[in-house]
Amino acid sequence: MAIAKELRDWVQTLSVTAVVAGAIVGIYQYRLSVKAEQNQEVSSQAEADIRLSQAFATLMQTANGFGASQLSDKCVESIEKLHAPQPQDQLDNCVVSFPVGGPQQKAAIAAIGVLGEQYSVLRRPAIEGLDGLINEFEKNTDTTYMAVAHRARAQIH
Repeated sequence: MAIAKELRDWVQTLSVTAVVAGAIVGIYQYRLSVKAEQNQEVSSQAEADIRLSQAFATLMQTANGFGASQLSDKCVESIEKLHAPQPQDQLDNCVVSFPVGGPQQKAAIAAIGVLGEQYSVLRRPAIEGLDGLINEFEKNTDTTYMAVAHRARAQIH
């Protein structure tokens, strides 16, 4: 009987140890899964911030009055015929940027102010961009767009 009791005590001790070990492993796995989720969230947020910043940069182009750009095939052909020593330098002259309309430009300027206020990741770029626009508009004495830019800039705190 003593051997049976001692065997039972050992089995109970091993059972408790197995349960505790299982719990420790389970907790460790849970912590690893939480850490992986946090890393995934950070990664997803970084990707979202990058996409937002890229869209914002496009919006800044519109606010500057520039629309889509296109490479002129005829210009490239002309450079190729000249056999220029550094054609890359001259290719920059082959890019044509199309202007945007006034209402589209004003809307883009206003949107920059709204986005700069709403998204902390865009606050500094919005301020810098709007200040740059205001300086450009002051140089060109363009009071219409300057007023829109000032209102948008005042919106960002």
